[in-house]
Amino acid sequence: MNFIILADKYIKGMKSKGGTGLVKVNSRFNLFETQHKIITKNFKNPKIIYVYGFDGKKISHFFDQRKYSNVIPIYNENYEKYNNTYSLSLAQKYIEKDFFILFGYSIFKKQIFENFNKSNSQIFLNNKTKNHIGCIVDNENVNHICFDINNYIMDIYYISKADAPLMKELCTTPRYKNYFIFELLNKMVDMGVCIKPTTKNYKNINIKISKDKETIK
Repeated sequence: MNFIILADKYIKGMKSKGGTGLVKVNSRFNLFETQHKIITKNFKNPKIIYVYGFDGKKISHFFDQRKYSNVIPIYNENYEKYNNTYSLSLAQKYIEKDFFILFGYSIFKKQIFENFNKSNSQIFLNNKTKNHIGCIVDNENVNHICFDINNYIMDIYYISKADAPLMKELCTTPRYKNYFIFELLNKMVDMGVCIKPTTKNYKNINIKISKDKETIK
């Protein structure tokens, strides 16, 4: 299973803290280490493609030191110029079979992968955690994704083996390079792709900064 983590942008209000993946979750682990630990515990031989940009030198140095055998870092020199679809296109080589799209600022619980059904592409809902993006569900399928509606979407997407070729085609189409990922999913729905809404025990990070430290709840 491939996991493409889009971590080339900085967290709004956290630019001074450096690259997203290096933000500390606790005294032991940073954001990337937490993601890596959960993924590798739940999947056999996962491949993690990490697209980074902001604070690139520090992140590159981090990976040089750790030398993860299952991590492929990809530097995006245009991280300030284009949106998430362009970032995803840099990992097009790894858009094969089924795969996940994650973001560098997302922390998720291990339960999200329990009894996971790989038959359909999926988005993950959690109405206990408000997000800017929601979706309309019709007959147990996602009908449309947009801002400021309920059925809140978390920042994790699963693309099935059957739908991976279309996602690869869309994300490498130049006119879509400034799209958000959910806009590509809307195009897939319009083209007849069945995307299922899945409710899992998942949360986004909530960072509160004090004068001396940051904590993530």
